[in-house]
Amino acid sequence: SRKVELGRLLTLIYIELPKFNKKLDELDKGNFLENIYFCLRNLYELKNCPESLASVKHLFEAARIAAMDSQAKIKYIHMIDRERDLRNQFQFATDKGIAEGIEIGREEGREEGREEGRAEERKLMASKLKAMGVGIDVIIESSGLTREEIEKL
Repeated sequence: SRKVELGRLLTLIYIELPKFNKKLDELDKGNFLENIYFCLRNLYELKNCPESLASVKHLFEAARIAAMDSQAKIKYIHMIDRERDLRNQFQFATDKGIAEGIEIGREEGREEGREEGRAEERKLMASKLKAMGVGIDVIIESSGLTREEIEKL
């Protein structure tokens, strides 16, 4: 390969694939470029992506699509569009469900908090009435607490 600098932001790399002669078992599996060179050099011979080259599997998918005739490409594009639409619909429904669930949870939490606040207020009122010497039957009637709850105050 040959590298040509075209300024600070652009670099062209020329690859002479006929000079790349490594076999599959000679490749450094961690060297992404070497794996791509091998695939490009041998793509016409390979039916499927070797498992050891899973990192460049997208090349085989691109080659498969490029080899399709016009009608097959149109069908493929429609299939991909439908799949994306379904994914987006599912994601939208999921997000909406989560948002609604959060709002329901908030409302339930608010109501629970209000109920706890009312219960505390009844206990406080009953405690004050008890301290003032008001009869327990009157406190039960006015607070809604049980006799046992009032006796614990």
